[in-house]
Amino acid sequence: MDGDFDYQQFWRTIVDFFERAPGREAQRRVAKLLKWWTRKVFGRNRRGGLSDTMKANMSVNALARQRAQRDDTVFDSP
Repeated sequence: MDGDFDYQQFWRTIVDFFERAPGREAQRRVAKLLKWWTRKVFGRNRRGGLSDTMKANMSVNALARQRAQRDDTVFDSP
């Protein structure tokens, strides 16, 4: 927290924007945005040439798994 600004909620909102896009059109726009971002950051989209194991071990996927586990723990706690 920084005054009235909740960084954790801000982060969750950004993650939800990408992971929980409502409807096909929103999902299409998210996929297009991520493809554009990858191209801008890395020069071209290299994800297609990665094996499933390599994709699973990428830091962004590891963070997504950690978040899901944390969410499950919170949900399952009394």
